[in-house]
Amino acid sequence: MNPLFNMFNRPQQSQPNPSPADYLTQRFGNIQNMKNNFDRFRQNFSGDPKQAAQNMINSGQISQDQANQIASMVNTFFKFFH
Repeated sequence: MNPLFNMFNRPQQSQPNPSPADYLTQRFGNIQNMKNNFDRFRQNFSGDPKQAAQNMINSGQISQDQANQIASMVNTFFKFFH
């Protein structure tokens, strides 16, 4: 699977029935980790993101559906974190 997709679509591990405090801590921690990963990705990426995505589609590394999912996630994260 695509590393970008993996970074933004990691499965969440949770307890079967966490307490409300544990639930909030888990969710906040996951959000903070996602924000840190997103910020790190943005800092390290260079070039035209649309062209990079198109190159990955053309080479078969990702499908158009995966590219659409990633674009949607990135747009959501960008709006949420900035």
